Amino acid sequence: MRKCEYGCGQEALFQFKNRRWCCSENANFCPAIRKKNSETNLLVQNKSEIRLKKSFAAKIANSKPEVKAKISDAMKVANSKPETRRKKSVAMKGKNSGFNCYAWRGGLTGWWHVKAKELFGKPFCEECKISLEEHKLKFQKYKNFDMHCISKDYTILEQWNWRCLCRKCHWKTFDRKGGAR
Repeated sequence: MRKCEYGCGQEALFQFKNRRWCCSENANFCPAIRKKNSETNLLVQNKSEIRLKKSFAAKIANSKPEVKAKISDAMKVANSKPETRRKKSVAMKGKNSGFNCYAWRGGLTGWWHVKAKELFGKPFCEECKISLEEHKLKFQKYKNFDMHCISKDYTILEQWNWRCLCRKCHWKTFDRKGGAR
């Protein structure tokens, strides 16, 4: 049994014109060569000067007026054809609306907060017990209390899931990375 001469150690099945044996039809598909190439590409891609050169070259190429005009014209022609528009419409039907939309998170969070305030809002902070009048005098900038969702599932409109907090207490419920404690 012959072994792959490119370093993977598997059984060699193919011989190339250079008389070397390999486990794949193409040397680039040998696992050892693929690993070596990916490591080399990662090193090259992570060099900041190479990234800058590539991005700068792309900006220069696409900033030329004739290139911009060509791209714009091509997009206008492609999107103006009735057949293309029909195909896009059929492909997207039902994908970007309501529950199927990629951005759907249960509706707008502000709406749920307003609804919770209507149902469970109190005239005092549940944490520090400051009244709404005292809060308005102390913090002129923030006139109302906030509604804090405990479980982060805003669609649960039940008393146990919502707390009425002043801005200071509401701010304390978040850690510095933006998540709730």
